[in-house]
Amino acid sequence: MSIRIEKNVPIPKRAELPDLPLNQMEIGNSFVLDIDDSGRGALRQRIYRYQKSNWPKRFRVSKIDDEAVRVHRIADYTKRDLLRKAL
Repeated sequence: MSIRIEKNVPIPKRAELPDLPLNQMEIGNSFVLDIDDSGRGALRQRIYRYQKSNWPKRFRVSKIDDEAVRVHRIADYTKRDLLRKAL
């Protein structure tokens, strides 16, 4: 196996996400975001980081089609959920 070194190959741009209204959402709220496959992972990562720093809030991302997702604010984590994760 040989590895070829290349010059002047542009670095791909990072996915740009809009400001998300996560802190304004109540349980049962959702919004649709038009996003392609390259931005979907960035969106999930941003929501994951938001959940970690805003415990016990929880969200779920659902793919609508190839170009859109829906973000749902779901029930908060409970102490029981935390104990289940620890096991």
